[in-house]
Amino acid sequence: MKSKSTRAEAEILLKASQDRVRILIDSIRPEAETPASIRSDVTLEPLGGGVLIRISSDDSVGLRAAVNSYLRWAQGVIDVLEKVEHRP
Repeated sequence: MKSKSTRAEAEILLKASQDRVRILIDSIRPEAETPASIRSDVTLEPLGGGVLIRISSDDSVGLRAAVNSYLRWAQGVIDVLEKVEHRP
């Protein structure tokens, strides 16, 4: 007998300046609006000096994959911003 499945969920708050919050959301939003997989749902919103990423998935494997992907995308955006801000 197969057990009833429950959704796996995560909330991640990335602290950032007001300028970076908007850039992070605008940069990551296309991934959330057109996900590569239907296994996870993602929302992004500004919240108290940061960006709140809410991820809900059909299972823990899908949740882990989505968390890893969104954290990598966010880190990529932050890396680019830091390089641009510190240009001579």
